Amino acid sequence: MRKAIALLLPLLLLSGCSLGRTIDTSGDYNSDLKDGTYRASSLHYDRFGFKKRIEISVVDGLISEVAYVETDRSGASRAALNGQKWADCEYNYNQIITQLDSLALVTQNRRFDAVAGATKTCEDYRILLDSVVEQAKKGPEEIVIDRFNDSYQSTNTPYGAMQERITAVFEEGNLKDVTVEELGQAPTTVTRAYSTLTGLSKARGDLSPVEDAQIDPVIVSRYNDLLSSVNNLR
Repeated sequence: MRKAIALLLPLLLLSGCSLGRTIDTSGDYNSDLKDGTYRASSLHYDRFGFKKRIEISVVDGLISEVAYVETDRSGASRAALNGQKWADCEYNYNQIITQLDSLALVTQNRRFDAVAGATKTCEDYRILLDSVVEQAKKGPEEIVIDRFNDSYQSTNTPYGAMQERITAVFEEGNLKDVTVEELGQAPTTVTRAYSTLTGLSKARGDLSPVEDAQIDPVIVSRYNDLLSSVNNLR
């Protein structure tokens, strides 16, 4: 049992992005965090092409530092690439992450509200923060997480002007839905074949290649190419 220092941080009253309140974490609380540095990261890239990673330092059972970063496949930080304001929020990505890092420190990982206009970012941040704090109770010092909600789309052009688009939806890291659309085309026998193939993927719960002897192998091959394109995004 540790008596926490009164941590009072008047949060920035950000128009459109404000939590609009002051958080007080004074009082007794159970701290079973072990001193050290702990990291958690996402297993896959998200739909925008970024992997997420959080690092916390624990000193005397308290979270003393928090650093959250998203990087693309080249290793470039999203913070360096994304300085524009978001459509639904007055503030940009960097300001939102700074806000979340501050909240994690002030609340010592107690629940805090999502920032308006950045629900998905807050949700992903929360998943990694909760996971790394749990690891700080027992180790190991670095873990990889695959519990994110996300969706991916990829389009191919098998011939001529015809286009096919696959959409794969994941909930808590699990494949929830797969659909294939023939863009600009009326439903055909190919559409029905894709319905069967996507059903196989959903039943298996992954995006590995499928087989069906009753379906034209050319269509099966195109479908597997679409699956591969989504896997490449992740």
